Amino acid sequence: MGGIDKDFPSSTGAIHLSNSLNGKKEEVPRGRTLTWYTCGPTVYDHSHVGHARAYVALDIVRRVLLRHGYSIFQVMGMTDVDDKIIAKSKAENLAGVEGSMAIARRFEQAFFNDMQSMNILPPDAITRVSEHIPEIVKFIRDLREKGYAYVGEKSGTVWFDTTAYGSKYAVFEPLRAQEDASKEDQDSEKKSPRDFALWKPVASISETGWESELGRGRPGWHIECSAFCRTMFGEKPPAPYLHSGGRDLKFPHHENEIAQSQVCSVRHVLALLNTDKWVFHWLHAGQLTIKGLKMSKSLKNYTSIQDFLKAHSSRTFRIFCLLHK
Repeated sequence: MGGIDKDFPSSTGAIHLSNSLNGKKEEVPRGRTLTWYTCGPTVYDHSHVGHARAYVALDIVRRVLLRHGYSIFQVMGMTDVDDKIIAKSKAENLAGVEGSMAIARRFEQAFFNDMQSMNILPPDAITRVSEHIPEIVKFIRDLREKGYAYVGEKSGTVWFDTTAYGSKYAVFEPLRAQEDASKEDQDSEKKSPRDFALWKPVASISETGWESELGRGRPGWHIECSAFCRTMFGEKPPAPYLHSGGRDLKFPHHENEIAQSQVCSVRHVLALLNTDKWVFHWLHAGQLTIKGLKMSKSLKNYTSIQDFLKAHSSRTFRIFCLLHK
């Protein structure tokens, strides 16, 4: 992959980045390794240029920081356990954990091939859900012990209790959170419509799942990134300093990540730092839209990265990203 352009001017001055948590431009501190976690893809299919839009934009930020002398340790979390992956494996008659992992590894490799084609620097480390089940289970245990998680009486699903978390929930998009809270579901076992799954029970041994103290099952989506960050960066905030992803991940994914991780952070350290932030700086890359609609697989309005590169260069796409927010 491409390295840092040695002819690009550099300096040791302060770099300021917009923090999507508060909308302010804030200085990125020097003098220590900058820890950075970025949400990777759910690896069930090939990536499209809408995905590339986010990763190229964040790669530009990373390259600028590196060129200006910052030391960075970037971790990318890969979602290799997900209902979409499981559905894909069933469609190809691949059963159980082995089947879903075969799908996940195939498309993970395709993703990194695409990133290389787009001249995006690789992460310094990769974390996968399938390789961190014990850490995820421990995180859920901690949430239950602290009173922020409960087991559904009907399904056995472990839910995060947003009511127990309180008014600090919904720092990114409070209006959307209010809309979710107003929804009524008479059949739901959740205490609040905003509560989200931490662990989903799986009855059949032919289904993708793992034995644990929570019963046989698999993790929900949001818990994985909190567990990854604690494993790779520790419990003392900022852990990490920078956290990034596409703008569409703000709510509910990053909102729920904050809720989980805030209550499991080292509280006395938060007090000493005079902050209630688990992550100090959030970066969210813009989306690629087609006729006002987000490019997505579900809308079938996407162009794969490989198809795009048949007619255009990665440099052209990078310039396009630089010209748009």
